[in-house]
Amino acid sequence: PGADPVLPHLRDGAAPCGGASPLLACRAGRSLCSCLAAGGGACCLSRGRSVVCDDDADLRDMVAEFLTRRGFAIAEADCAAQMVERLNEAPTDAVILDINMPGTDGLTALRDLRATGPHAKVPVVMLTAASDVTDRIIGLELGADDYLGKPVNLRELEARLKAVLRRTSTEGAAPDAACDGAAKATAEAAAEAG
Repeated sequence: PGADPVLPHLRDGAAPCGGASPLLACRAGRSLCSCLAAGGGACCLSRGRSVVCDDDADLRDMVAEFLTRRGFAIAEADCAAQMVERLNEAPTDAVILDINMPGTDGLTALRDLRATGPHAKVPVVMLTAASDVTDRIIGLELGADDYLGKPVNLRELEARLKAVLRRTSTEGAAPDAACDGAAKATAEAAAEAG
């Protein structure tokens, strides 16, 4: 009781459909859609690498520790410049970004991230104490994929991060041969049953 049923199934280094990034893969190393077609289900998923960028060290550490325990690989950054360094260190599947930071604020960092370059399509979840609805609208218009206000419920943050990762892992990815085969087998089985 209370144990996370996902953690025993984690597998590092397996690639999802198309092999584009180590975002989501099953415990057997199959691509996400192959695993789901074979009945692996969501309990079989591993998480990718995320960067938590917030100047509040206590909050950053708390979020990083929680998500690490939940199976995410986390890199921490205390400012926008350090976030870019973390993004350049290794493939990154998502960024959790604060708006109110000294120096370059989160909205400017988001705009710069979305402009062009190798990280333009990395999903961003804004996590901020800024309660002004205008900041939320600007963040979403600049390309944030989701937005949470502080104080944040860590389970909600995890759920939203997983939802963003699911959405972005399937956008533009061509299904792999195993996925195509599983879809064909499912269609044939349905035709025989019908």
